[in-house]
Amino acid sequence: MSRSNARAATDSRMRRMSLSLVAAALPVCVLGVAYDALWLLGVGAWSSSRPS
Repeated sequence: MSRSNARAATDSRMRRMSLSLVAAALPVCVLGVAYDALWLLGVGAWSSSRPS
């Protein structure tokens, strides 16, 4: 009985750690994607407005 309780406690601890990792990584990923999109738009606008 105590073994299953320890396993449940470990599972909930691992789940909590993975949720906090996802919560920490998600804003970084969103900011990275937004920065890439802005950079690509800026480079595209700069290269298309440049006289060839």
